Amino acid sequence: MQACLRGYLDAIRTCRKHPRQSRSLVNADTSSGTLHRFLKEVATSQSRELMLESWSIHAHGATVLSVHENRDLQLPPHPVIESIAAAIREYAKRQATLLLRRKGPHIASIASRLHAGLGAYGLSRYYVLVEDPKHQDLLILDLKHQPIPSPWPYLPKDLRRRVNRSCDGSSGGRVMAAQERLGFHVDPYLGHVELTGGSFSVRERSPWKAALPNDDFDHDCLEQVGGLVGRAHARSDPAFALALHRRIRDEADRFIAHTSEIASAYAEQVKKDWSSFRSRLRHGIL
Repeated sequence: MQACLRGYLDAIRTCRKHPRQSRSLVNADTSSGTLHRFLKEVATSQSRELMLESWSIHAHGATVLSVHENRDLQLPPHPVIESIAAAIREYAKRQATLLLRRKGPHIASIASRLHAGLGAYGLSRYYVLVEDPKHQDLLILDLKHQPIPSPWPYLPKDLRRRVNRSCDGSSGGRVMAAQERLGFHVDPYLGHVELTGGSFSVRERSPWKAALPNDDFDHDCLEQVGGLVGRAHARSDPAFALALHRRIRDEADRFIAHTSEIASAYAEQVKKDWSSFRSRLRHGIL
């Protein structure tokens, strides 16, 4: 935890002095240690073809999502499919993405995505298989329900008003705006749609989607991860790095200790919540 925070502060200091550093890339060539090995393995072992092979099937002359073969997919009710298809057509017009070529978008298949997410686990999520005119291939759009976040009621009213104005009160639009500000090579398919079940973010499912193994989280790796977060925060607002420096100045050790204390207490609370949930479930209280 402290290594991650040190990497974060180092990135903030660098971006304060050299703002362009907020846009420096971390990939298999620029990383080191376990992070380098992980990124190199992902780059060589993943591909769009393998992703489509995992989530789709060719049948009756067409490629569709494999809802009957993949336990993580399910065919939604027909009214939901129609609602999503209509929303994606409007999304494509609003985003003016490549999906509009060929009088698109051509939607090949729609499915519910199951068993995915951490904080989003159990929320409605859908995969939409569409034609990708740029690559003469198919891509998967990932639609994820974005409810109001738990800290929202505790934020200052003025801040909530400004956020709502910037995204027309849409939680999916809020997520889209955050990813645009924090990202570097932002997904061109990033957007949002409003469905009966709520507000949803839209993005392309990355063919290089993978999770860093727990065993790879050594000090060197975590310093690099902290640096990634620091550069993302510095990208989000040109004044951020300077403002944070002014708040912390010579109190980096205190910042690290305070943030570590909050994180540790939060982790312990999560364990207690999980234990309570399992106990109540076991005794039939839930």
